[in-house]
Amino acid sequence: MYALTVTDMYAGYRRRLALQGITASFPTGAITALVGHNGSGKSTLLNVLAGVHPTTGGTIERRHRRRPALVLQRHSVPDSLPLTTGHVVAMGRWEQRGMWRRLTTLDRRIIGECMERLAISHLADRRFDGLSGGQRQRAFLAQALAQQSDLLLLDEPETGLDAQTRTSLTDLLDELRDDGLTIVHATHDPAMAELADHRIHLTNGLITPGATSTGDGSRR
Repeated sequence: MYALTVTDMYAGYRRRLALQGITASFPTGAITALVGHNGSGKSTLLNVLAGVHPTTGGTIERRHRRRPALVLQRHSVPDSLPLTTGHVVAMGRWEQRGMWRRLTTLDRRIIGECMERLAISHLADRRFDGLSGGQRQRAFLAQALAQQSDLLLLDEPETGLDAQTRTSLTDLLDELRDDGLTIVHATHDPAMAELADHRIHLTNGLITPGATSTGDGSRR
């Protein structure tokens, strides 16, 4: 079964097409890696799957139950805002609670569990603008998990992480997949791609003929 199927999909920016008639399916409860060089269309495809970038042609068939949780490679959280790490993670509950409603006991429990899972509980009261790049990335991942979506979309999640944290990330993705989540992540790291259950190779907005492959999930 597939969580998502895109058929003859086109999308772009002004006069430039970033996706040119691609057709692909994303297995439910599996990790799919989008592989390709910078500018190949990986990020655009993630944004299309998340529903935050318009398409100019084609269709998307969705079988996931909840709104996708998207973690971008670059985030715009102004350093001028006095936000703590806990505040940033709590934003993941806005989908359920809205921006202005008070967090419930359940919301706070979910936020705490997500921070613990990403090993950033000790950073809850730390100013977000004082975190390292790797710590920020883990906070955004915790924010995504707090949305409790069944579809997690990640744009090069390994960016800014050291080797140990990268290993922890791949272990976490395995755990989330085993919990039933569908995960799609863009990567330029061959090692990250090899650990995926399914791979889609993009070149200049096209799926490379014969390059879409299915792995055995070597970390299972």
